[in-house]
Amino acid sequence: MDSPKMELSLMNQIENEKNHIVLPLNYELEKNLKSKNIKIISEENILDLKDYYLIDDLTMKLSRTWYNNQTNEKLFFEEIDISKLLSNEIYQIFLRIIHRIILLQKVIKKTNPKIIKINNFDEILNEISIEICNYNDMKIEIINKKYSNQIENRFDKINFSIKLFGKNREIYVSKKIFNILKNCFEKYWDLRYTISSSSKEIFDSNKKSILLLDFNLTLDESFIHYLYEKKYNILLMNNRRPIIWNNKSLEIAKKIRFEKIDTVGYKIEENEEILLNMNKLIKKYFNHDQFTFSSIELGKYFMEIILKIIKKRLPEIILKIEYYKKLIKDRKIDGVWVLDDFGDDKVAVNVFQNSNIPVGVFLAGNLTSQWKDGICTVESFVIDRTGDKLIIWGGNDYKNCVESKVNLEKIEIGGAPRYEKFNKIITVDNNYILILTGAFPSTAWSLFLSSSFIIEFENKVNQVFLELKKFNKKIILKRHPTQGKNEIINYEKMLLKIIPDAIVLKESNTTELISKATLVIATPSTVVEETILLNKPIILIPYIPNNNRIPYASTGAVIEINDENTIYEKIKDCLFNEKIKDELAKGRKRFIQKVFNNINYSSEQHNEIMLKLISDKNSTK
Repeated sequence: MDSPKMELSLMNQIENEKNHIVLPLNYELEKNLKSKNIKIISEENILDLKDYYLIDDLTMKLSRTWYNNQTNEKLFFEEIDISKLLSNEIYQIFLRIIHRIILLQKVIKKTNPKIIKINNFDEILNEISIEICNYNDMKIEIINKKYSNQIENRFDKINFSIKLFGKNREIYVSKKIFNILKNCFEKYWDLRYTISSSSKEIFDSNKKSILLLDFNLTLDESFIHYLYEKKYNILLMNNRRPIIWNNKSLEIAKKIRFEKIDTVGYKIEENEEILLNMNKLIKKYFNHDQFTFSSIELGKYFMEIILKIIKKRLPEIILKIEYYKKLIKDRKIDGVWVLDDFGDDKVAVNVFQNSNIPVGVFLAGNLTSQWKDGICTVESFVIDRTGDKLIIWGGNDYKNCVESKVNLEKIEIGGAPRYEKFNKIITVDNNYILILTGAFPSTAWSLFLSSSFIIEFENKVNQVFLELKKFNKKIILKRHPTQGKNEIINYEKMLLKIIPDAIVLKESNTTELISKATLVIATPSTVVEETILLNKPIILIPYIPNNNRIPYASTGAVIEINDENTIYEKIKDCLFNEKIKDELAKGRKRFIQKVFNNINYSSEQHNEIMLKLISDKNSTK
């Protein structure tokens, strides 16, 4: 069962019959069933860490080898391999399917049921489940048909929040509607910029022109201002967040000269001929033999998923390719910086590279990897880099690149430009504890799809909130900006139930909040680095202790919570124990030295790397 709710009739049936066992795949449902004392078997009793590593490795392999690349007939459009543009989406969808397959096979082996009842979730997952049950000579019944969620639709909607009438409003809409709303929002802020700014964009054809794709004026202020001081023609193009979206970004925009590049529209038209040709190639060269699970051939179902994804994404990809080609034809662009070379920006990266324009990739956070039994398991897309150069933060990232067998020719150490300004930020103590929550990484590793794991982590966070209440301090929760209705753990609801007068924020400036906090408590994300750089004590609630090769605890920069029985004492030490606070301060210095290179000259270092890329490209023309 993976729906958050269960039909009342089914609930009554399960309660009245002793021979039913429920495997809940939704953590809200699992909690509900436990509260009613209904017999369940949790995922933690079926899969172990080795199984999750197997699922991750298998997903990584199959999401890249589903098409026979040995053939000369590639899935190319305008010299760009469409299959590689979709690897991010395919990985995340395959991860859920393969997790379900392994889980179903394991639970059948463990429980040997007479009949399996599966709630209606997705047509292809239903068909795969029927195939597995038929192979094992088991009856199967599809139930709970009110709830369905086609798995290939997970990328179709966008969540964002805007502030209206003093409150954050969560909005969850299609890409088309998002684009319309974004355009209206941009027009408002563009008008305010035009009225308040006296400077005009001056495009000097004798100067180098640098395109920044989806950069954030507030987060990336240091680097953008550096380019402005070096007299570059700055071109800003934002497909996601608008270039100017609040008063702070407006003030920054007024201090620099830049030219706004219009984003790709969404007037998408299907090209039946290209789609038909690609479908023929996929059916001809799909690697069916790679998709055999315990002697059960499931390749046709995975191929069906691929065909659905291609049908949905191909018109959008073609539109983007044609748009970027026209942009290159119309504009002088010497170099491009992107924040993402494995997701949506892959299209842009490929088009610019095909036109001999170098692409550098900013690193948004540390490069991480996991270790199990001496084997390095990399984050899903660490290896799959498409930019000309990936600029990492420092020595620890480089070490992870070596251990992960990343192509080191693409790696350069350049520091983190967004943190250059941190040494100028004045920090104070406004006597509050700040809680920072990151996005739950269920798109990267199968372990984070486990309802058992989610409940275990939620219980740990809940215990932190209960212990915090004892200190009678002002509490501020800053939610992750990308999380909304699809948020896996509802931290806000959980906190307010325990501490009703806690303040919950979403769009407020995180750096400013950290700079004024007495203590920060955080789940894993780049806010941990920000807190360390701002020299604030931090308690980290890790998903898995010491598993991501980032030396938070080993340098003594943070206090980790792994044992719920020690939470109160650890919070108390961070607030009142001067010796512990001094040791943490020393640990933060060790962390900065180990993780960051060129901390005060990162923009300069990035610029030098781009200039060399431009020079190398020009020499090959």
